[in-house]
Order: sequence, then structure tokens, then C-alpha cells
Amino acid sequence: MSVQVFLSYSHRDRRLAHKVKEGFTEFGFSVFLAHDDIRVSASWRKEILKSLRRCEIFVPILTEAFAKSNWTDQEAGYALGRGALIAPLKVDVDPYGFIGEFHARRLKSNSVVETCWAVLESLKNDSRLGEKIKEAGINVFLLSGTFDDAYENLKKLMKLAPFDSAQTTTLFKEGSRNQNIYGSFKVRPLMQGILKDARGKVSGTIISKYKRAVASWG
Repeated sequence: MSVQVFLSYSHRDRRLAHKVKEGFTEFGFSVFLAHDDIRVSASWRKEILKSLRRCEIFVPILTEAFAKSNWTDQEAGYALGRGALIAPLKVDVDPYGFIGEFHARRLKSNSVVETCWAVLESLKNDSRLGEKIKEAGINVFLLSGTFDDAYENLKKLMKLAPFDSAQTTTLFKEGSRNQNIYGSFKVRPLMQGILKDARGKVSGTIISKYKRAVASWG
């Protein structure tokens, strides 16, 4: 089951919120965004409460409009009371009230994906979601569509290390099937570093297959 994320924001910031939703969706997360996900015929309060009850990560988008909203503070209090992980994104307002103790990540409209990666990094050691977080980052890397994407995604993924045996196996097994990974000269030294740590974690057959894929590219 995918990680459940609830985005809390003012309707004035819905365009920015939609970008954040797209960023987290890239990791395979299930992201609730009220303006996208509430059906016209549905009772919006019930839909919001249902999503708040099942969310695992609560992401408030902190703007001046957020602070003036009649609903966002109530959503934050509800999520905090339920024990959801709180991951504030700061635009122009610092965390306040009951979520004032949580560190916020700076959010800019031109760096939404990078901000989403930073949220993943901050949660990598969480006992409930840490392994799901790492697997999500691995999946993004393995789906890299260009050499440059593979390099940038792997640099970010390395911040989520260490990886267990199953995760490391997936990296090399699936990495040998994506030419944007095994064919990238910038990716190779980073993967070589992971390979050193892979001894005893990954079967020789899978490592040999990855090395053959690299060699086939020249």
C-alpha cells in the first residue's frame, strides 16, 4: 500500500499545492488534495475527515493565506492528535501553534521536486515509514528516463542510505535493465560505491549481470 499524504493549504495556494501533489505522486504516494479529490456531490467535510484519519504524512503549505484560513489550523490539530508525521513546507510563514516545534523545509515553486526529496530524507529513519520511503526513492531512480535524470536521482537517493539486502538487490537487478542507469558514465562511480557495500547483501549472479550490462555499453 502506498504512503498516504494529506496536503493542507489555503484555496488561494491551490496551484502551488497541485505542484506539490505532483511531486509526491512521482514517488508513488497517494496524495489527497481537496480541490482535485473531493467530488462535487460529496460532503467535503466528511471527505476531508476521512483523508485526515488515514493520512500518514501531513504536509501543511505555510503561506500567509494558510495562517488566515478558517480550516488549516483545525486540520493540523487533527493530524497531530492522530499521530501523523508532520512535514511542514514553508513559503513565507514559519510553523506556529501546535506544529511550531517541527522543522520546515523551504518551498519554492521552481524546486518542488527537490523539496519532496528533502522530505523523504528527513523521514528515512522513521520506524513506521522509513523503509517505504527508501523504496519510493529507489523506484524513482529506477524509472529515470535520461542519463541526467539517473545521475540527479541517484545523488538524491544516496542521502537515503543505508539500504538493506532486498533494496540493494533491487537497485542492481533493475538497474541492469535501464540503459539510462548502466549506460551513464556519471552514474557508474556512484553505483560502484554502493557495490562495495553490496558484498554479502546481493548474489554474485545479479552483480555479474549488472557488470555485463555496464560493459555492453562500452
